[in-house]
Amino acid sequence: FHLSLGDDGSFERLTGLASSEAIVYTSVSVDAGGVVIAGKFSGSVDIAGSVYDASGLEDAFVIAYDAVGEQRWHRVLGGPGTDSFWDVVALPDGGVLLAGGTDGTVVIDGITVTSTGAPQGWLVRLRVDHTCAAQRTYAGVGTLSVSGDVFARLALTGPGSVLGVELVGPQNVAIASLRDDLSARFVAGPFRGEGLDDVRASADGFMVAMTPESFSRDPPRPLDPRS
Repeated sequence: FHLSLGDDGSFERLTGLASSEAIVYTSVSVDAGGVVIAGKFSGSVDIAGSVYDASGLEDAFVIAYDAVGEQRWHRVLGGPGTDSFWDVVALPDGGVLLAGGTDGTVVIDGITVTSTGAPQGWLVRLRVDHTCAAQRTYAGVGTLSVSGDVFARLALTGPGSVLGVELVGPQNVAIASLRDDLSARFVAGPFRGEGLDDVRASADGFMVAMTPESFSRDPPRPLDPRS
């Protein structure tokens, strides 16, 4: 469920979804029309009277609500594997940017990405009409080949966006600057840490919250794209 509160903290409304197994809201972003919420589910889910069965173990979803809690639009995305969204950012052009993970093949509006079977980072950009402008998976950072990447946090900065990448491995946090087509301008890291907590835009760049063990001062390196 998601809870809406007034300016004074008073209760306004509670909106939720029903699932036959499990459903998780992972992120929310405010846009001009209300809010956009992303998450994942297993089994089946009822969204505004439409019932969706997960194509695999888990599917990802994104839902937009207006200011009074009425649904504006939604998309359920995934393939035969395990697919999840962990963050969503509303874009200035009315679209949305989503980050998560997938371990299979996902086709969205004719655009296909394929993982090798192990979980990989997954990015999706939707236009203002909710169709897919781009999607991309990544296998690792630079020469670091890591199984189990999860793109954990997103932030907008200037004309582009910043992606926080939480990896599985001894060096498990990296930060990427993204172009509109979801390719990477540069990557900082990887850093050795216990995990990525948050990424936020600042006046001249971005700020990262993480729990480090040590820092690498290697120069920025490109991401290793799967597609």
